[in-house]
Amino acid sequence: MENNVLTPAVLDFLPEPFQVAQKAIDLPEVKEMMARLAKYNLGVFMPHQHNTESGAFEVLEEGKMQMENDLQVSFMTKEEAARVNSLPVGWVWKNDGVQGSADCVFGCHMEISPTTGAAVHIKNHKP
Repeated sequence: MENNVLTPAVLDFLPEPFQVAQKAIDLPEVKEMMARLAKYNLGVFMPHQHNTESGAFEVLEEGKMQMENDLQVSFMTKEEAARVNSLPVGWVWKNDGVQGSADCVFGCHMEISPTTGAAVHIKNHKP
C-alpha cells in the first residue's frame, strides 16, 4: 500500500518532522520493520498533537503524551498520566530507550456536573 495522502499541498502543510515521517512510511526498511512488528500485533504511528487554536499538526511536546478517555483524546504530562488508571497503547524510542507516548484510560470517566455540582459518569462508549 502506498501512502496516498502525499499530495504536495498536504505534505507542504505539515511541519518538517512530519514530512520526514510521511515520506519514510513507504521506504523498504520501514516496511520491513512494520512487518516484523505485525507479528506482535504492533504498528507504527506518528506521535503528534494539534494546536488548540488552529488545529495544525505540532510535534508532541517533550514530557507530554496522548490520553484517550471515553472516546475523547487529550494531551497531558507524563506525571499527570501516571496518576490515571490507563493502559499504554503507544511507545516511541527517545534518549536510547522506549517511552510511552499514548495511553487509553480504564474504567469510568467522572466529571462534575455544572448544574448539580455532583460527580457524574460520562459515557460515550458502548457497553
